[in-house]
Amino acid sequence: MNLEEQIRNARKVISSIVPIREFGRIIGLQFKIKGIVGKGNKRKITYHVIAFLDDWPDNLPRVFIIYPPDEQIKHVNIYHPRSHPRLQRRLPEICWGNNVDEWRKVPPSRRTITLFLTYLMKVLNEENPYSPARDP
Repeated sequence: MNLEEQIRNARKVISSIVPIREFGRIIGLQFKIKGIVGKGNKRKITYHVIAFLDDWPDNLPRVFIIYPPDEQIKHVNIYHPRSHPRLQRRLPEICWGNNVDEWRKVPPSRRTITLFLTYLMKVLNEENPYSPARDP
């Protein structure tokens, strides 16, 4: 299944997905996704994110938080602002933790945008208390 088809299928899970293109090629995705506030607070909030498909599908995308701003983020699996060559500013980034190893165990033909979204929903709706991401 090509990337365009994967995005169409993924919209059944996250309807707000918008592909980001560079010279006609899809280089990333922008969308809104629900997750918990974090630090023990299970209240749901909406994260506005941008995911770069630099090494797709070999590796999970680097996912950056556009909103909420860093000072409002409590979730322990989100790093403080980091840079990416395509970003004009530093933004908080998802810490994938052990999901990287799990992703690599999945056969390449099954590594889809929908599966990536499933991993991201898991990260944003649970917390790994051992994650170093929110450490100062």
